[in-house]
Amino acid sequence: MRYLKYKDATYRNLIFNISEKAPLNAILKCINLVDSGISRELQEHIYYSTMELVNNSLRAHRERGRREKPVRLKVSAGENSLRIEILDFGGGFDLRELPYDYSLPPDRVDLESPSFQRYRERYDYRRFGMGLLTARQLASDFSLRFHRDGDLTDRFREGETDGTIITMGIDWNG
Repeated sequence: MRYLKYKDATYRNLIFNISEKAPLNAILKCINLVDSGISRELQEHIYYSTMELVNNSLRAHRERGRREKPVRLKVSAGENSLRIEILDFGGGFDLRELPYDYSLPPDRVDLESPSFQRYRERYDYRRFGMGLLTARQLASDFSLRFHRDGDLTDRFREGETDGTIITMGIDWNG
């Protein structure tokens, strides 16, 4: 049975409720304290991907004024994989606004394409379009769903979607 280590204790599940007001360095410190027992290199990739997705969720909360509920990050030690779930109430987003075709396998996305450059320029280089892509490359099991009033769907609906739920499963052995 696998466990996570956090602040000298072991857990099967860790849940972090992250306020959009939380300082980034405090979030980074908490997440960096989670030890899954995975190789250091893989752990760094997981850390980077998770922080990108959490940052996206927090930005969506700020941009849409969703201050009543925190972003929830859940890290779980499963039998076969490390599971990471990020739940937000940032209103969701239209996958067609990404700088690439989300239906493509991650290894077929051209990071140098003009669409990536236009996307970055549109957001004054404060967004790079890499969060979901890197998470999908890393995870052996990846899911992006939207939610409304507790119901899950695969489709974003402008003005009707409460937020997103991203789930990643990363094999213990990489």
